[in-house]
Amino acid sequence: MLEQIEAYLEAAKPYWSFITQVLVIWYLGQFFKKRIWTKEHAQNSRFIYWMRTTLRLHPLIAGGLWGALYPWMPTVSFVTTRGGAINAGLLAGFTALAGHTILEVLAEKYQWTWVLKILREIVPDRDTDCPPPPT
Repeated sequence: MLEQIEAYLEAAKPYWSFITQVLVIWYLGQFFKKRIWTKEHAQNSRFIYWMRTTLRLHPLIAGGLWGALYPWMPTVSFVTTRGGAINAGLLAGFTALAGHTILEVLAEKYQWTWVLKILREIVPDRDTDCPPPPT
């Protein structure tokens, strides 16, 4: 088992920056969903309502912008053009979106409570995470 994990980690070495990009896009998506574009804010603002409605597109937009604005930071070594960087960013956004959805469905189906806890509590909800009152 340990040898298999080491083999997977060794095979993933060339793609560490892509994996990091996927995780950053995923985390930012969770942050904005739970902290900025909340259901309560959406009731008061038409802009936030539409941002919340289109949440599924945001990882793709963020990945595409990442590739367009930072083409000199390739996520994999064979990406050498701005178009390639945009495509890699779009793939990272899609991977973040699909990976989160698939992992959440599998975790619910097989009752992987620790995975569900990570997926749902990595960014605390705005309602449950209140700062302590001043003393």
